[in-house]
Amino acid sequence: MVDSVFRRRSMLPYFIEVFVTLLARALYRVSASGKEHFPATGGVVLITNHISYVDVVVLQLACPRPIRFVGYKGLRHNAFFDFCFDITGCIPVATERPMEAIRTAVGALKRGEVICLC
Repeated sequence: MVDSVFRRRSMLPYFIEVFVTLLARALYRVSASGKEHFPATGGVVLITNHISYVDVVVLQLACPRPIRFVGYKGLRHNAFFDFCFDITGCIPVATERPMEAIRTAVGALKRGEVICLC
């Protein structure tokens, strides 16, 4: 599968996505093997080991489809992370009401989206 540099890789607004993609490509050398085994359609659950906040950018560059991440709602207390959650469609998980996030994630999977749990 040939990847275009500007194919849709995230839920970000297009102009932000292009800027972030170009910046990430300049900073990181990302390659992935086995992408031909990744389903082209339908719901997918990715489970990853979360090492740093750069993981979400690198995963999105390597994945052939846009990813919706599941993240801890407590991060929304930081203005930058709150902005990121809003524009990327991140599914927030609150320790007080975890079933709400699970229902949202299941709904996204039924709509054929890719969900990532770290």
